[in-house]
Amino acid sequence: MALRESGTTTQWGFMEQADFIRLREASITYELPLQWARAMRASRASVTIAGRNLWKSTNYSGVDPESNYITNAASTGTVNDFQTQPPPSYWTFRVNVDF
Repeated sequence: MALRESGTTTQWGFMEQADFIRLREASITYELPLQWARAMRASRASVTIAGRNLWKSTNYSGVDPESNYITNAASTGTVNDFQTQPPPSYWTFRVNVDF
């Protein structure tokens, strides 16, 4: 008896498009006025705000197309995203001072 391909013998029903567009990092720097820098006895000063993993566009139905782990990689290399965390979004603020 030959094995027929159906939803129970293949992974066809579990495959989906996982393409995406992501804004990974963006930053903006503001050069402080020269008198502010001089008040700190510096030659110049600036502030920078940066964010990571700010935006994502995808039709992927899971949590995130990049959130996965590989199970039993030696034999099948199955990729799974069940109960995994997406990359976190976060912000940083930096003050740059040149003396």
